[in-house]
Amino acid sequence: MDPITFATVVNIGEARRQGAEIEGRQIINTQLQQSINYTYLSNKGIPAGSSDFVTLAYSPLNTANHTLTWTPNKSWQWDLITRYLDSRYSGNNKTGTKLGSQVTWDTRVGYNLTHTELYFGVQDIFNKRYEEQAGFPLPGRTYYGGLQWHFE
Repeated sequence: MDPITFATVVNIGEARRQGAEIEGRQIINTQLQQSINYTYLSNKGIPAGSSDFVTLAYSPLNTANHTLTWTPNKSWQWDLITRYLDSRYSGNNKTGTKLGSQVTWDTRVGYNLTHTELYFGVQDIFNKRYEEQAGFPLPGRTYYGGLQWHFE
């Protein structure tokens, strides 16, 4: 079967997503905590030209995230995030281009005022080039920032 491309995208007549997710959080002390989550997800469907359920394109079985949070006081918060995404294929039924597994690291710093948070972050700290869709590499390190108002 050909890999999925923009020219061949069609709806799947029947699809089933089933899996499990587990998450844990540990408060190490008043300033340091960590959380981790793991997801197993089976994403299967019956694409055009097939009579059986097959693994759908771009469907990783395993993903995991770990976040380490440091809050030195009530105003500041720093997060270090590690993300893991399992390998997957660009075509249905594990065909097409195999996209390898990837690990990326992100960070975010926030400063809290009354009902307001100013934040700055970096996605993909180590500028690792990877693809989430075959032939379309992501831009690498990305900076972002913003201001949030909290209505409490």
